[in-house]
Amino acid sequence: MFSPFDTNPTQVTGLIVFVAAALSCGWAVRRTSGRTAVLWRWLAVVQCLFLAEIVFGLRHQVHGGVDAVLQQLGWYANRRPLQVALLVLSFAGLGFAAMPVLRVFAGSPSARLAAIASLAALALFGLEAISLHQIDSELYRPVGPVMLIAWLWLALGAVVVRAASRTR
Repeated sequence: MFSPFDTNPTQVTGLIVFVAAALSCGWAVRRTSGRTAVLWRWLAVVQCLFLAEIVFGLRHQVHGGVDAVLQQLGWYANRRPLQVALLVLSFAGLGFAAMPVLRVFAGSPSARLAAIASLAALALFGLEAISLHQIDSELYRPVGPVMLIAWLWLALGAVVVRAASRTR
C-alpha cells in the first residue's frame, strides 16, 4: 500500500506513469467522438484502475492472504506447481481475452496500441500477484533508482501516452 510518509521511488514512478496515461486517455476522449471516444474513455478507466492498484496494492494483499492460507494448510513449501499453473492459466486467459478486446479496438489503431500496452501492464500486475520467486527476483531487481518493474510500467505508460497523443 502506498504511503506518502514512506515514499518508495518505484511506487512513485508507477503513480506518475498511470496518472500521465489516464490524463492522456482523457485528452484523447476530448479530441475524438463517437465510438473512438468511448474506447479512449475505457482506456482512461483502466489506467485509473492501475493507479488505484499502485496506491492500494491489492495484488500484494491477495498474495499475502493466499500465502497465509497455504501456510495454514501446510502447502506453502510446495506452492511452486500451483504458481506455475496459475501463470499458465492467467496467460491463457489473457490471450483469450485479448482477442475480442483487440477486435473491439480494431477501428482505432492508436487506441488499439494503447489497449495492447494496457493488457501488458495487466499481465505485469498478474505476475506480481502470483509472485513466482524466479520472476519476482527479476521484476524487483534495482535498475538505477527504481526496480525493473517501474521501468516496464514507464515503457508501457509511454506507449499509452504516445498513442493517445497521436489520436485525432
